[in-house]
Amino acid sequence: MYSLVQPVTHILEIRRSRFLAFVEPVPDRTAAQARVIELHAGCAHAWWALLADAHSSAADDAEPSSTAGRPMLKSCDIRS
Repeated sequence: MYSLVQPVTHILEIRRSRFLAFVEPVPDRTAAQARVIELHAGCAHAWWALLADAHSSAADDAEPSSTAGRPMLKSCDIRS
């Protein structure tokens, strides 16, 4: 099993849009969901993928279904 040792953040600016990426270790699913809500504050859109315990979930926030969150989840799910 793999674990994230420390948080990683990346910001990409394209034209006048900022894309923020956060990958962080959290103790459990509840803490992860609270962090997503906290990070979403002030954003026009928030796409996210969550791996916690044996569960996963993702959101596409105003994008076509399965085009944002689900691909992120697939790319980071090392269990598959």
